[in-house]
Amino acid sequence: MNQVRNFCFLLGILTVLSFSSTVSSEEIENVPLYTLSQERKTLYNELPNLGPGDFLILNFTSSFCIPCKEEVPRLLSLVDTWTRSGRSSGKLVLWIVFLEDTRESAQAAAKDLKIGNRAEVLYDTLNTSMRRLRFSGTPTSYVVNGDRQILFKGSGYSEENWNRMLSALGAKR
Repeated sequence: MNQVRNFCFLLGILTVLSFSSTVSSEEIENVPLYTLSQERKTLYNELPNLGPGDFLILNFTSSFCIPCKEEVPRLLSLVDTWTRSGRSSGKLVLWIVFLEDTRESAQAAAKDLKIGNRAEVLYDTLNTSMRRLRFSGTPTSYVVNGDRQILFKGSGYSEENWNRMLSALGAKR
C-alpha cells in the first residue's frame, strides 16, 4: 500500500512539474520552419548565430488565434524597447511562427499585425514544430539561448506567463 501511495505522490509531482511554465536547462528540439521567401530554417542552424547573452523568443501563433493578436504586438513592443535600451546583456530576437497557415495566410496576418522587419516571420503549415516540441496550441512562447537551453515555455496568453517570460529574460516591467 505504501508503494502505491508513493507512486501516486511521485506521479502527482511529475504532473505538476510537466505543466510548469518556466523550464530550466532543458534543450529545445530542432524544428524546421519556412520563411515567407520559402527559405527553410532550422533552430539548430540559427541558434549558433546568437551571441553570449542573446535570447530568441519563439512565438507560435496562427492567423485565426484571437489571443495571439493581443500578444504579438506586445512582443514587438518588448523587442523595440529592448533594442532602444541598448542593453549590454545582449540582443533579443523574435521569431513569429504561424502554425497551420500557408505562406500567403502567414504573410497576410503579419501585415495585419504590422510585424514588418521587427521580427522574423515563419510558417509551419504541417505543425511539425508543435509535434516535436510537444505543445498543445497557440499561443505558445519559448525563450531560448544560443546553447539551445529553454529558459521559458508558456502556453496561453496571460499576465502570469508574460511576467514569467520577462523574469526569464531578466527584464523589468
